[in-house]
Amino acid sequence: MTKADIIKSHYHNEYNRAINSDYGIDENGFSDFYAHHNETHLYAYEIYSTGEMVKVRPLGLGRALCEIDNNNGWIKIENVDDLPVQTVEYHVIKKGLLSRAYYYGNNRWESDENTYPRTTEQHGITHYQPIKYPKPPIY
Repeated sequence: MTKADIIKSHYHNEYNRAINSDYGIDENGFSDFYAHHNETHLYAYEIYSTGEMVKVRPLGLGRALCEIDNNNGWIKIENVDDLPVQTVEYHVIKKGLLSRAYYYGNNRWESDENTYPRTTEQHGITHYQPIKYPKPPIY
C-alpha cells in the first residue's frame, strides 16, 4: 500500500472532492480545501495551522503515514550498511516468514533451525526488527 492509497482510504468519499478542488491534498494528507469555507463531511479531523494557513486532514491519517514511512519498525536489508550494529536477538523476516535470529556481527546470524552462524543470504533474511523486552515491574 502506498502513501497515496492510505490518504485516499482515510478521506473516504471526500477524496475526489478535495483532490479535484483548486486546493488539492498535499503529500502529508493535508488539504486547505475546508479552510476556504467549504463544508466538510469528514467525521473527525486534525487541524494544522501556520499563521494564515489552516489545513485539515482526517484523524488517524498522520499515524498511518508515519507507519508506512518507518515500515512498521522493520529494517530492510539491501546492503551491508543495513545490517544491525548490536549483537542481540532480533525478529526477522526469513524466506517470507516471521522468525527469530541472533546476530553475531560480520553478517552472521544464528536461528533455531540452524545452530551454526550463517550469512544473511544463506538464511534468506530480508528484514529485521529489534525485540523489545518488557521492562520489570516497579512495585
